[in-house]
Order: sequence, then C-alpha cells, then structure tokens
Amino acid sequence: MTSAAARLRPRRRLLILATVVSLLILAAAQYLAGRDAGTAGAAPAPLNGSSARYPVRGIYDRDFSTTGFDREAALGFNFIDSGPSRDFDLLAARGLKGFVWLGGYSNDTCSFEESDAWVISHVTAIAGNPGVGAYFIDDEPDASECPNAPAQIKARSELVKSIDPGPPTFVVVYKVSQFALFAHTTDVLGLDHYPCSYKNGCDYSIIDEEAAEADRLGVRYWGVIQAWGEDDWYRLPTRSELHNQFVHWRATNMEGYLVFAWHYPDDLPALWLANHPGLQAQLDIENRGYPNTSIISGPAARTVRRRATFRFRSTEPGSSFRCRLDGGRWRLCSSPKVYQGLPRGRHTFRVRARDWVGNVDPTPAQRRWRIVRS
Repeated sequence: MTSAAARLRPRRRLLILATVVSLLILAAAQYLAGRDAGTAGAAPAPLNGSSARYPVRGIYDRDFSTTGFDREAALGFNFIDSGPSRDFDLLAARGLKGFVWLGGYSNDTCSFEESDAWVISHVTAIAGNPGVGAYFIDDEPDASECPNAPAQIKARSELVKSIDPGPPTFVVVYKVSQFALFAHTTDVLGLDHYPCSYKNGCDYSIIDEEAAEADRLGVRYWGVIQAWGEDDWYRLPTRSELHNQFVHWRATNMEGYLVFAWHYPDDLPALWLANHPGLQAQLDIENRGYPNTSIISGPAARTVRRRATFRFRSTEPGSSFRCRLDGGRWRLCSSPKVYQGLPRGRHTFRVRARDWVGNVDPTPAQRRWRIVRS
C-alpha cells in the first residue's frame, strides 16, 4: 500500500468501498481539468533554480493524471509518493524522485507489515535507480504502545541502507515527547504535529516547538505541511494559513518538506487538496521559494555622472520592490529607480523583491560604483 490513507493509524482509516464510484468520477474530472489547463501529460514548467530553496518538496498521494504526478510536478513538487514497484525510470526522466513506502509498522502488533525478506527483495530491485529519492520506513510509530519500536525502526533503516546506501531513510513522528526516542533511528525525521484544528484555529507554535526539539537533538528533519482537514478535529487550512505554516517552517533548519495530502480523507472529497485550486495555487508559489531579484542595468563601475538609473526585476511576477542606497533605509521603489545629485565617492545600491504573499528575497541584488571628478 502506498497511499497516505493506508499509512494512517487504524482509528483514522476510513472505508473506501462505499466511495469507489465517487472517486472514479472525481478522478476523471481532475484529469480533464488538468488536460484542459495544459498540465495532464505535459512536462512541468521549469522552476527558477535560484528561487527553489528546498531540494525536497514532496507530497503524499498521487494525483489523478495519467502518470499520477503530472499535476503535482506542475505545482513544483519533486518528491512523489511511491511504492517499491512504481515508475522510477519515468520519474527520473522528468527530473523527479519517489519517496518509497516500505509497508510500515503496526502499533497494534508492534511489528512491521512486511518481512525483512520482502524488503530485501524490493529494495534490491530498485537500488541505484536515479528515480529513488528516499525510503519511507514508517508513519507515526508510537513508542508508548510499542517500546521496541525505535530499535526496530533503526534496524529496518540499517537493512535498507545496507542494500541501497545512497538515498536517505526517514520516519515520520507525531509526538514531540518521542522525538528523542526516534532520533537517529533513520537519516531524517519527518515532523507532523499539525497546527490547524476546529477547536484551536491554527496554532503555529506547534511548528516552532517541533523544530526546537529536533534542533536540540541534532537531527536532520523535514517538515510535514498540513493541507488537509476532516470533520471532527483537524481543519482544512485557508490559503493564508497554508502560507503561514511555510513562514514558520522556513524559519527552522528543516532540509525539506512533505505536504499532506492530495486526496484525504477518502470519504470527504470536498476537503481534498485535489479539489481546492486556491490551495494548489498557493503551493505552487511556496514551492518556488523566495523571489530572486536581479539588476538588469545601472551605472558603470567608475563614472563622472552624478545621476544613476537602475533597472531590476524579480523571478516572481507581481512582486513589489524595496531599494536602499548606501547606509540609508529600505524604501518602496519601482523599476527604473533614479538617483540624482549624488556626491562623489563610492556608492552601493541594493534592491530586494517581495512577492504578493510576503516572501522576501533573503539575498538582495546589489551594484557598487564610484563617482569621480571629470
């Protein structure tokens, strides 16, 4: 099983059979919508490499396109939910990678769903494939129910690494109090204590707490972004709330992120990310990362002119700009920016873009020049 729903704990698994017909209808609708928008079956538009900050931008579940990832790739995701028998050559050909679900661990039986022999066979078959990005050992093991779970997770990770040492292994952990128990059992921890609920709204301090504990433990980690809701506790975030999750995660030392999930819960399609184009549009923006600012033209490095004109642009359409001359304050500006009556000597001009959702270029573009006597 490779779907996100199959990996959730038994109390959260919902019946699928009753909704098969509706799933097929919605799948067809999504496919047609993607085809009409020019995304189904087409290669995703290239991202600006300088602005895609995180090398791991993953999403749970496949989409409803022909390949199962056309729409997700078009939104900028590069780590695609996969099982060990999936299409890794096709992923690699598209510049994508799969994170490979290996069956998971049961908190009911305190054992893995698949045997070591099964893991050896399936990992051996795909070891070294450039389309393999990571191995997903388990989703939310619970050491309070299964005290040996951390040791078992570590042993399973070591088994995988003995066959395919390149891609990282990871386990997703929910309880902050158990981070220390699972620290260093895999190469990476996924942190998925979700912030948005009906009762509490969106409590972003949950993200800060997760990251602080992971930093204290000195582990590598990926944030798990909430883009789902249900009808009792977790609430589907708004577009702004989705962005604010990214704001908090970007302030941490995470090395990448996974978004949960394309179509979950199974019996609540109205809450699926797949059916919320506004949230998809926001993820497209977030996956591109910070805007990148560049100066197109400006004065020569050495000039007698006391007037300077700068033209600049951003990788994100619709960005606003702030400019700074020498040691002055950042001020709202637009291209071209003109300065007149400048004194002789050395000067530095800086400009940074801000996209429409508030992401600010962390590395402003700058140009230095010197005004000399004629």
